[in-house]
Amino acid sequence: MGDERLTYLDDKVPQLLEGGGVFCNSCFESDIAPTLNEYDEVMERAKQVFVFFEKQSKETRLIRRSEKKFNVGGDDQTDIVMKLAFLAAKSGFNAVVDIAVKGEKRRDGSYKLMTWTGTGTAAHVDAARHNR
Repeated sequence: MGDERLTYLDDKVPQLLEGGGVFCNSCFESDIAPTLNEYDEVMERAKQVFVFFEKQSKETRLIRRSEKKFNVGGDDQTDIVMKLAFLAAKSGFNAVVDIAVKGEKRRDGSYKLMTWTGTGTAAHVDAARHNR
């Protein structure tokens, strides 16, 4: 089981999953399947998370923010927002507000690369009121 399927985990892939991807049926059902099911459930909730950027302050001024502020980094700008949504869903929130994504150029020998960082604050949004 490779890291590519579990890209949005905030910590390293659990030690159980690093066994090379081959498991006996009873080991898989007792140890691996619950972890994968939990990850898939959080991923589905992350796809439903409301996302508000810093420039959308008019829409978010009445939303109560939590104290939970997330910081993520990566090499792909589009994955930053999804990582923030995943962390919010994993913590039990349904929105991320005040998202700021910043890029930094860095040199690796003769290559020019971009490293992206993002911050966001978790929040609860009433979906019925938001969709009006």
